[in-house]
Formats: sequence, C-alpha cells, structure tokens
Amino acid sequence: MAKSKKIIKDNTDCSARAKQDSWWGEYQDMITLRVTPVSNHYLEQLAIEMVQWFEAHPDAKRLTDFYETKRLYEKTLSEWRKRSPVLEKAVEYCKMILGNRREEWAITHPTYNAGTLQKVMTYYSTAWKEDAEWKAKLNDEALNTGAKIIVMPQYPKTDIVPERK
Repeated sequence: MAKSKKIIKDNTDCSARAKQDSWWGEYQDMITLRVTPVSNHYLEQLAIEMVQWFEAHPDAKRLTDFYETKRLYEKTLSEWRKRSPVLEKAVEYCKMILGNRREEWAITHPTYNAGTLQKVMTYYSTAWKEDAEWKAKLNDEALNTGAKIIVMPQYPKTDIVPERK
C-alpha cells in the first residue's frame, strides 16, 4: 500500500514541506532574519514572481531592483540560477525586458551616455553582446596580424633627384 502525501498549501510549516519537496539548501531571509530552506518549488515560484514583477513595474531598470524588494543578495540569486533552469530562464527573460526598455529609452531620450549604454546593453541583450564580440574579434585579428614589412627596391641615382645625406 502506497503512502499518501500530505499536500501543504502554504510555506508556514517548512519542516512538513521539506518532507515532500526536494530541499537542497538554505539562506538567511533578510525580512525575518531566519534561516529559510530553499527548494526547487520555491525557486519556480520566485521565477514566476520575478517575471510578473518586471511586467508590472515599467520603471524598473536593473535586475537588482527586484532582488532588493525580496531582500536577496545578487550572489545568492546567481547560485540559485545555476541550480534552477526555470529561474535561469526567468532571469534571461527579465534581462530581455530590461534591455528592450533601455534601448527604447536611448532611442527616444534626447541625451544619454552612449558609452555606459554600450557597456551595459551587452549584459541585457544577446544581439548587443554578439555585436560586441564580433567587434572584439575583428580588433584582435587586426592586432594579431603584426607589422607588415615592405622592402622597396633601390632606385637608380639620377641628376634630377639629389642624393640624400
């Protein structure tokens, strides 16, 4: 006879949820200051919440804007992204949203810092990143070709052109 699993509807009883979900780590929640377990389910919910948050906040300009609302460190999210493909895809989608906003702002805004925009857009947009890599590759190829030495034949001496001293 198979055991029936008790379905837990909220996150209040972490020890009960840990028995039914695959827990693999924990972090210190900066809201409650308690050590909180982290599961794949938690990361999937965080991914959904992240996408919804960026779609609802058109003034958000950085990924860390969301991290601040959840009081999470960027390093923590980076580690979680390695463990959760769903969270990784959500972050990439949010980066695309932010990249589109930044690019649209740069096009419509009369004054902007082109140097800063060019640096950060490679992080938010795949197209900008590929373009920057292509330019860097061209630059490397140009630098690696080395100096070209051209040997010119000696011209015969004539009365018209005096000899150099």
